[in-house]
Amino acid sequence: MLYLKFMHVAVIGGDFRSCMIAKRLLNKGNNVYLFCADKSLGGFLKGVKAFDRNLDVGPQYLNNFTNADREFIESFGKGAELIDLTFNYSNFIGGKVSQENMALPNWQNFLNLETRLEILLERSILLLNNNEIFNEELSLSEYLYRTAGNTLKSYMDKICYKFYGITTSDINYKANEIIPFVSNRQALFEGKTSKELKKALNIFDDTLAAPRSDSENLVYNLYPKYGYSNMFETIESNLTKEGVKILKETIVKSIKNEANNYYYIESNQTSINDIPFDKIYLGLDERYAERILLGTNQLEKQTNYIPQHFIYMETNKGAIGNLNYIFDYDLNHITSRISDLNYSINNPMKTVLCSEVYAKNNNSLDKVINMCKDEISEISNQITNNSKHLDFYEVKSFTIPKCYRIPLKGYFKSLKVIKNNIKNKYGEKLVMFPFKFSRKEMLMSIDKELG
Repeated sequence: MLYLKFMHVAVIGGDFRSCMIAKRLLNKGNNVYLFCADKSLGGFLKGVKAFDRNLDVGPQYLNNFTNADREFIESFGKGAELIDLTFNYSNFIGGKVSQENMALPNWQNFLNLETRLEILLERSILLLNNNEIFNEELSLSEYLYRTAGNTLKSYMDKICYKFYGITTSDINYKANEIIPFVSNRQALFEGKTSKELKKALNIFDDTLAAPRSDSENLVYNLYPKYGYSNMFETIESNLTKEGVKILKETIVKSIKNEANNYYYIESNQTSINDIPFDKIYLGLDERYAERILLGTNQLEKQTNYIPQHFIYMETNKGAIGNLNYIFDYDLNHITSRISDLNYSINNPMKTVLCSEVYAKNNNSLDKVINMCKDEISEISNQITNNSKHLDFYEVKSFTIPKCYRIPLKGYFKSLKVIKNNIKNKYGEKLVMFPFKFSRKEMLMSIDKELG
């Protein structure tokens, strides 16, 4: 793909991906303006302030990054230097902590061998008979019925309601990309057994999950050496020094296309409304893009926003062993995930655990906090063999009303129409990036568009 040099281009958005888009465009010799609605760059990665430090909102790693990805991030400067984390995680289900390094539910802890063998046979037959291309408006419930089998689907339905307060019949099946427990591969057996079965038959390879060995892991799980706050300060400093015009607290209201030649951005900063742009890149969410570009709100109506409590508990270091986080799939618990933020704290005696809880579970916040303490203590006792008494020194809580975005049935049909309307109205010189959940997917989407 060829680009004209020294074009005036605008990037709308102040999050991680928008900053990376600005850097790529700058490296291609363009004159770049970065529109950021907030007071500072970083978006969700800016985290929250608790215990006199900046803490992540749950685990925020740069996972599955290659050496090339790392070099690109570190090209911003010393403050963007990354470290490779020893990445360990697990899951809790059926009252037991899994002993294997997997985020998926460990069904060995919950279902007997006979049932798991029946599930393997059922799922394998479904895969053999299922050659259809799924309709984009299929519900997650229908998708699970056709891929997971009845036994697992029944439990996944319940986990989904625990995590998000919504039934799988209301969710679009493409949400499986962001829901951690509905993978096509599932942990039915111990890792060694699963690996042998996967080698024996291709159909088992498509339905069974097994832990990765170190030799299979050709990517890295990275984290900013000096924290995200310092990383984004470095990114801002680098972009500014290299000539990017960063326009903070700038709310984009609309975009005008003049005879398909230049674009003008109307914002709350009237002094820049007359600047002509050759091309515009939207790093922001497609729902906001629809409102700005078309003045409609269809995607917003077909999105279920999940409110989430984040309970930060200062406690003993090693409370969940060497795990970075643990997914809690147990239906007797309200917690969905526990993250150890020790990697960003560097305290030899204490750590901070972040417990995530769906925020509409009809319990008071005080009750939620006490329940989280009990659940963490139960899990900690199993991991440490009751060798560590937990002290909860201090607790902070934050509630994010629109934490996760779950597409409902009809969403992707509307998205296709909206993208066509935007293309017809604005032409090829306005680029809207698709929503991506992980930072790695964000970088891949940039590489695909910009090279």
